[in-house]
Amino acid sequence: MRQVLAALCVAASVSLTLAACGIKGPPRPPGPPPAPATQTRPPPPESERGPLAPSGPTLSPTPETGVETPLSPPASEDAGAP
Repeated sequence: MRQVLAALCVAASVSLTLAACGIKGPPRPPGPPPAPATQTRPPPPESERGPLAPSGPTLSPTPETGVETPLSPPASEDAGAP
């Protein structure tokens, strides 16, 4: 009886050690192959493109303040004094 119990303990110890180390039986089959690289279309030639329209505010330089955007407040509001 002792020999059977000892053999069972050894087998349990070995299987727990292998499981803790990450060895859990035969390797899994490989996953699906990677998807093939998609080919991007080249950009259309210049003749097919429309004219480029500016997006965003226009910038206009002034001699006193440098570049001023249309969204900036006037100098009278920026002073802070009533």
